[in-house]
Amino acid sequence: MFCSMKDLGISKTCHIAIYLVAHPSMGGTFQYTLTVLKAFAKIKENNRNGVSILCITLTKDWNDLLKKDYPQFSVTHIHRNIFHKAVGKVLKSTKFGWFVWRKINKLLPFAYKDIFKMNLDLILYPSQDDIVHEIDIPAISVIHDLMHRYEKQFPESCSIQEIERRERQYKKICKFSTIIIVDSKVGEKQVEESYGNILKAKVIPLPFIPPPYILEHNPTIDFTYVIEKYKLHSKYVFYPAQFWTHKNHHNLLKAIDLLKDKGIKVNAVFVGSKKNNYKNVIDLINILSLGEQIRIIDYVPNEDIVALYKNSIALVMPTFFGPTNIPIVEAMFLGVPVICSNVYAMQEQVGNAGLLFDPKSINGIADSIYRIWTDENLRKGLIQRGYKKVKNITIENYTKQWENIIMEALKR
Repeated sequence: MFCSMKDLGISKTCHIAIYLVAHPSMGGTFQYTLTVLKAFAKIKENNRNGVSILCITLTKDWNDLLKKDYPQFSVTHIHRNIFHKAVGKVLKSTKFGWFVWRKINKLLPFAYKDIFKMNLDLILYPSQDDIVHEIDIPAISVIHDLMHRYEKQFPESCSIQEIERRERQYKKICKFSTIIIVDSKVGEKQVEESYGNILKAKVIPLPFIPPPYILEHNPTIDFTYVIEKYKLHSKYVFYPAQFWTHKNHHNLLKAIDLLKDKGIKVNAVFVGSKKNNYKNVIDLINILSLGEQIRIIDYVPNEDIVALYKNSIALVMPTFFGPTNIPIVEAMFLGVPVICSNVYAMQEQVGNAGLLFDPKSINGIADSIYRIWTDENLRKGLIQRGYKKVKNITIENYTKQWENIIMEALKR
């Protein structure tokens, strides 16, 4: 049973905007945004005329999805022209530039004019967006991770330019946001130790939940259709992840090769776009002669992701990044055993519902896969513990958490 904004002490119509920049190639960030949209649709449904939702986009890529799934939301597009960018760049280079720029933006006849016309009470930035510093409206910002500070050994997080860019971005988020959402207590601690304990009152942990297409999947479907559709082995481990170096496909492949040398043939299905570190992954597959055991699928519709999970022996996630990861709760929700890294808050996220390993240890990864691959009773036990771990995950409970966060932001 949802509470209304009136129940939360808000008597007038509450005008909320969601800033949408994530796209499918962003993986978890995009799925997170979809889940947030679902929760805010529930808030709107529960409050009828008590809440208005505006979706702000930079492009019209979101149009079809919003029109189809969220017709109750208003939509506006931001057009940041060259003049707007030039004025902003000059002002922001001065001593009080940020303050002046935030105030001037309300008066400029372009870019953000439609946003200010809405008399918004609050803007949500779900994708680590640094535009929060440009718009003088109370804001909730999400910080998914600060791995550029904690895992600097990877190409995608180690360059000086990338570190400087991210530092500017997160400092602005921390300075200008009313509330900062993180995924875990570890995420909360990392924000505070990185950008100051003064942020403690701003940071609220909100754990990941599966996206709507998993929460609402039809369990009566015969999911074995994907075996024929994608020409898969009937028995495989599953890893849905973009081919970033930190996703650690290399050590997973070496673990599978180690098992092959011991006479155990483990098949794997990877889902991810053919970019980033993809070529190096393919090269290693060829070097290790694993081509017959590994199936890589590029684009997969949501319903097939569910089927790929349901047919798998286990989710294997050897990532170096955290604090937590969405596929972990996806797998447990769908009744799939979890094998994953023991980094950051993953141990807390998994608990006793999975097998944990050091992502640097090829032997550790191989041993965990072997145990799942060969022990049906272990698999059944992990599945039941996984169900227990996520039993309270519902869109209703998630929506209530967002309602409380909104209330907290509006009080400040």
